[in-house]
Amino acid sequence: MMHHKRDISPHNERFLANFPLDPDTVTGKFHLDGKETVYAVCPNSDCHKTYSPTFTHGSPIPIYPKYCSHKAVSAGSECGTRLTRPRTFGNTNVEVPIKRFVAFSFKDFVGGLLSRSGFEDAMDKPWPVAADGKMQDVFDGQFLREFTGDDGLPFRSNKDKSCYSFSLCIDFFNPFTNKQAGKKSSIGIISLVCLSLPP
Repeated sequence: MMHHKRDISPHNERFLANFPLDPDTVTGKFHLDGKETVYAVCPNSDCHKTYSPTFTHGSPIPIYPKYCSHKAVSAGSECGTRLTRPRTFGNTNVEVPIKRFVAFSFKDFVGGLLSRSGFEDAMDKPWPVAADGKMQDVFDGQFLREFTGDDGLPFRSNKDKSCYSFSLCIDFFNPFTNKQAGKKSSIGIISLVCLSLPP
């Protein structure tokens, strides 16, 4: 659309004008600003031990150990790989993780989902049955229809309790594209999707 800007329609002009230009705008538009925890990850390719932050005296600045203390076996030696590097923000010097893992709160995610107008009612509705036998949704599949809870009853919402299904996905990709001469880097994403929402 940008390439043929002279011939762009008014509808597409409005679309482009509203298109987010930065990640903060996207998270705000889609209400993705949940609670997050940034873990320090050992950059040693044979270790990858994670360390949660600590906070002192109500300070918002996270504190991490400087070196990895993980032992592959209890009687073995510590990894010893450097976990943090110094950074200056304004007049403040802090130690930030060299490698990070950002985790979001599952409870915060589900609470935010259920607090949206009409979402809980939509997620608690009985699963529709495809009239023509064609699969239209994940719940048309045999596995979820026959999956049972610990009480032996079908795992689905009813008037007494809410039971929701989620899909967990893991994917890694090279942010610098996969060209042979490109940089060798990898970013991993672990994503959780609520399947109980209508399509």
